[in-house]
Amino acid sequence: MLKFLFYHGRSVIKLLLSMVKNKLITLLRTFSKEEMKEFEKFISSPYFSRGRNLKPLYSVIKKYHPDFSSPHFTKEKIFRKLYPGKKFDGKKTTHALQVLVSELQTKAETFLMVNHFLRGNAFKEACLLSELRQRGLNESFASAYDKISNSIKNDRSGQSYFLKKHLVEFEKEVSSAEFKNKDILKYLDLQSKSEDSLIIYFISELIRHVQSRKMNYHKEAERSKLSSVFYQCFNFDKFVELIIHESGNENDLLKILFYSAKLDTDFNDLESYEKLKFELDLNKEKMDVGFYYSAVSRLMNFTLFQKVKDVDFFKRDYVEFYESLIRKAITEKNSVILKNFAFNIRAIFNASRIYPRLNLTDRLETLFKENSKYLLPEIKKDAMNLIQATIEFARENFDICLRTLNTIDITVPMVVKEIKIMKLKALYELRYFESLLAEVDSYRHFLLKTNEILEEYKKNDKEFLKLIVKLARLSESKKPDSLILFKKEVENLGFTTYHTSWILEKIDKLT
Repeated sequence: MLKFLFYHGRSVIKLLLSMVKNKLITLLRTFSKEEMKEFEKFISSPYFSRGRNLKPLYSVIKKYHPDFSSPHFTKEKIFRKLYPGKKFDGKKTTHALQVLVSELQTKAETFLMVNHFLRGNAFKEACLLSELRQRGLNESFASAYDKISNSIKNDRSGQSYFLKKHLVEFEKEVSSAEFKNKDILKYLDLQSKSEDSLIIYFISELIRHVQSRKMNYHKEAERSKLSSVFYQCFNFDKFVELIIHESGNENDLLKILFYSAKLDTDFNDLESYEKLKFELDLNKEKMDVGFYYSAVSRLMNFTLFQKVKDVDFFKRDYVEFYESLIRKAITEKNSVILKNFAFNIRAIFNASRIYPRLNLTDRLETLFKENSKYLLPEIKKDAMNLIQATIEFARENFDICLRTLNTIDITVPMVVKEIKIMKLKALYELRYFESLLAEVDSYRHFLLKTNEILEEYKKNDKEFLKLIVKLARLSESKKPDSLILFKKEVENLGFTTYHTSWILEKIDKLT
């Protein structure tokens, strides 16, 4: 076994040195402990793993899971474990190992495909029905169809529900058409059900496409000629509104999709916001977390863009949505949603802004202490420092806040923007005015060179920089008349942000 490798290849060391960055290692980093165990069984199965024995290589690699950053994960130690006491020379050995690594990567990808298919792929049930139908097993087909239909009705629905229902109904229709001496009325009834399921699936996909086309604050991507003609001829909104008023699982899910799409189109659509909240609350338990995230993220986005007087009401809604998503993902053990959505850097950033503004600092601290294990390793340190800095600022520990901010290495422009503004506020509170002026210059330069922040936000922040410089100067002189005029200046800006509100609060403390 593998003995053809033992006499070849000095450059194998170079190959193994690069394994940390290899596609196989990148893929295995995403595997959970349970998936690593199942994958070992998978490559041991003669059904799935014909050909070379990949277990020796996998047995070495798996010891360094999940991050593969151990100091023992070196070319020399890996080679010694694979080939104890063997010498090697150049190209042939390297090529042979490349083949093994490549094959193991292919097996890992196949493992993911099989797992996905068995876990609840929309085609799984239809494939079974198709096989039973083509083999002429009519009784088995009827029994399987009844069982599958009942399971679909009780499905914890995601958008794949529509596709699954259509495929199963289509197989039933085809099966009926193939029976000898078929009942034509029964066949037509089945054909009607199949047609209905196709239309509902089609509409659900159209809604998804409408959502995905909305970019850059509702600017819609240009359509092809075909889709442009279709939408000119088909009144999409009117059609959906006519069919969603009936009760039933399909219509409940269509309502959620429809109101989600309407919020993507218009952040002032309060009616759709309230209807979507109601439908989500009503159907949350039977929805899978992926579908729930898709809808609740629209509600969360809506709350972020509200500029009305009761803005705190929407921010509280955001907190409830955010925590409900985390609870649901934890309950369903969905690490993908937790790591890539609930605890990605933008979600963490939004939490760091919103919780303190609602005086929920303790709640924020508890939330992240209890769930820090779900943060991706590459962002964990910076994300936790961002949360900690926010908490220290809210508790007026400005020196700790400033030291913590200086350890953060995040490059997302909107996050960098808020970090810099928090630094300015902390410097003001500590009366480090020379450092504040230097940081103002740094932030002006940052705004000038970045293209990933909207001009409206840049304009507001440039105004804030003028205001905080003036505030710093007036805090030293403390001239009452100047402070009164300054307050009027801020109030007459024509816009109010969280940061200008902070300026007004500081002025009031000086007067």
